[in-house]
Amino acid sequence: AGIIVPARSQKVLPLSGLAPSAAASVVRVQTSGGEVVASLQQSYEQGIQPRGAEIAGGTGSPARQQILPGVTIASMAAIQAAQSAEGVGVDFPVVRLLVPGDTDAQVTIGAVGEAGTAAGESYATTVKAGTVAEVPLDHLKDGNYTVTVNSSVPIVASARTSVIGAKTRDFTWFASARPLQKGLLAAVPSGGSATMHFANPGEKDQAITVVGVTGGGKQSKLTVPAEGGVTLKVAAGSYRVTGAGALYGSVSFSAEGRASSFTLAPPGALAAPITVYPN
Repeated sequence: AGIIVPARSQKVLPLSGLAPSAAASVVRVQTSGGEVVASLQQSYEQGIQPRGAEIAGGTGSPARQQILPGVTIASMAAIQAAQSAEGVGVDFPVVRLLVPGDTDAQVTIGAVGEAGTAAGESYATTVKAGTVAEVPLDHLKDGNYTVTVNSSVPIVASARTSVIGAKTRDFTWFASARPLQKGLLAAVPSGGSATMHFANPGEKDQAITVVGVTGGGKQSKLTVPAEGGVTLKVAAGSYRVTGAGALYGSVSFSAEGRASSFTLAPPGALAAPITVYPN
């Protein structure tokens, strides 16, 4: 409370100063006055060894269903072999849940493999009202998954996975996504091998087209199966996606011992077309 963010500026606050003893945190940011964009930067060390860093954006608003497209599991064999008394289970993939209301949540979690990935798993748990819980996904094999969380009451959810390389380690947060509109623009930054993920919770297959705005305008046509997902390897650049209405999307990055992810977002509620008149 009482945090002032001046217009056209940013403010950085150490979470350790707000909740010094929190082991598994979920942060809610609420503003009065102007709007803000919030992100959370996390780093992890085991002893004196760095184990990764991540910048996570906001996850979906509380709802009875949360969809996390493109959750990437990698190097599970190395993660199993690297467990120690100091950090047993720290690197295993998990889904973190928060029940913001005053009623306990009956939760089921389904992980469905995207095209080219083995079948997933399902999990069930009860989460107490007003608490945070983590559900391990340690039975999943390496691959890409759409994780769907269904709950008896509104919840928020994100997933965390780790990757172990020959010399470095990293971890990734995968936020729940919002449903896309029929058309959107997606910007893919440079850094690592990038993959677009699209998830279809509907009962019918859906055809989409992804066209590069830069780099020669390469066109890719994909069919997203009902209750399934697909992936598309992409280079850094801008892309126009059409036919994506009601789908969920994300972009993930991978390299030797490094990983990251962000969700694809629909246009903002106040967004409007801009007409540019050349001189």
